[in-house]
Amino acid sequence: MNQGQSSRTAMLDRVAALTESDAGFARFFKAAVLATEADDLARQAPEQFEAALRQSYRHLLAYSGGKSQISATSPTRPGEPLVLDIISPDMSFIVDSALAALRAAGGTVRLFAHPVVRVDGGMVGETGQALSVLHIHSDPVAELDALVAELDATMTAVKVFIACLAASVVGIAFGLDRPDWAIVSALLILQWGPDRLLGSVLSIGLFAGLHLLDLGPWGLLLALAACQFFAEIFVVRNYVLCVIATTPLALMMGNALQLPLGETVVSRAIEVLLSVIFAVGVLWVVLRDAEPAHHARLLTAAPDDVLPQRRDLQFELLSERRAVQSLAANPPEVAAERWATHLEVQSAGYALLDRCNDRPDQRLPIGDIQDVADRVSRD
Repeated sequence: MNQGQSSRTAMLDRVAALTESDAGFARFFKAAVLATEADDLARQAPEQFEAALRQSYRHLLAYSGGKSQISATSPTRPGEPLVLDIISPDMSFIVDSALAALRAAGGTVRLFAHPVVRVDGGMVGETGQALSVLHIHSDPVAELDALVAELDATMTAVKVFIACLAASVVGIAFGLDRPDWAIVSALLILQWGPDRLLGSVLSIGLFAGLHLLDLGPWGLLLALAACQFFAEIFVVRNYVLCVIATTPLALMMGNALQLPLGETVVSRAIEVLLSVIFAVGVLWVVLRDAEPAHHARLLTAAPDDVLPQRRDLQFELLSERRAVQSLAANPPEVAAERWATHLEVQSAGYALLDRCNDRPDQRLPIGDIQDVADRVSRD
């Protein structure tokens, strides 16, 4: 028996000893041991591996919602690994994506385990939600915060990819001529929210009306110009209205006016329906906490943290306003709790921008910043 198999056997014996006193952790420990390569186990001290998994188990039991939860534990002594735990609903493609993000950040994997367990009633058992645990030991990386942010973005991108892939596959199975419409629609719903559904339905109706008018060359030119104009006007103001203009614009530019109206309308309606089904499914199953988490990040991130991601304060304020508007629709109770903070952030932010615009060639003194803070607190 080689060293890896010997280590696995010893750890499984430890699992058996824990079954009576700590059944939930014993199930998780066993799943992790069986999901780890023998060579990786051979390099681990059993007590240290168990201690690392106990920490992962605490993260697992603390997990709630559908957003991926990423925990990073830095080494405390030279030679110790960086330990990453990525907990999310069980889904495809996450392993390769997470490992690619880690390697891109300069990490070298020492150990990798991917147990999938079910959690119900605050413990691992035979029933409940299936959760994926990516437990990774890596060489330390220079920019840990950047790695965690990249992993978080990667997990979200995987979920968006799953929704778009499912919409396209079903569209192809139905024999639709433009499955790419379902892909784009699913992506936009995940980006902008389910409000896009109303715009999509109205846009199909607008295209049908233009098709029935039997536009000539000049009429087509005017219709294209009008759609382009309204798309440019509303793209940063109201995306529902923007979609009403962009969909018929794309259809007319794709020569859809020469196709039978019924066939085009039915195909586009089915593609929109597919995109809604899979996008909303992802929102409710694996992205339930995305809106509150995104808004919380915008409220709590310090300027030094957001500068690499946001070019200026105004863009950050616009992002916060857009996030709280989305939060007001889903879920509104969280928006109600944060509304006063939202108003304070907007007031303070734009007051600072006004001061900066008054003195564009000067660095804003700390006294001016304090004056703005005092005025906001009085308001």
